[in-house]
Amino acid sequence: MADIRDLKGIFDAYGVGVRAGVITPQTADEAKMRELMGMPEMSEQVKEDWKESGGFRRPITLAVSESGEALTGQDD
Repeated sequence: MADIRDLKGIFDAYGVGVRAGVITPQTADEAKMRELMGMPEMSEQVKEDWKESGGFRRPITLAVSESGEALTGQDD
């Protein structure tokens, strides 16, 4: 796993690139980020989400229900 300060710099730069439209997120990016963090490979659920979204990864924090309520992915 890379040093946390190095990871923060990588993630910050990646996020800026995505928001600027210079980088289009893709599954290879997620796989690499997970590798850098020492995280497990993508689960089948994550792979399915990528597939269902047409290759565009939706930020979980921006997910909303049909009623317009934010979905946090946490059980209340």
